[in-house]
Amino acid sequence: MLKKAVKKWRGNRGESIAESLVSMLVIVLAGLMLAGAITSSARMNHATRKAAQFPQYADANGQAKTASVSGTLAGGVSLSVNIPVTVYEDEGEMRYYTKN
Repeated sequence: MLKKAVKKWRGNRGESIAESLVSMLVIVLAGLMLAGAITSSARMNHATRKAAQFPQYADANGQAKTASVSGTLAGGVSLSVNIPVTVYEDEGEMRYYTKN
């Protein structure tokens, strides 16, 4: 095995045209996939930035409310928790809570 590798390294035979074309095809396809991923990522970032404008709150102090969280634990045990929070909203699209 080692003798074959040394023989190939020392030989003066080059790569065939088919090997060169296949390697170029692989490189071009990899480049196209990378370009597609970059373009897709840029479009998603642009759409996200456009859609997720930072909210302008009408009331800077917010409204005091109580958030209720309920669920069932393993074994069928029900749990309900009430937490006092301050709610900030922007025209009903986004909601932000802070714990009081």
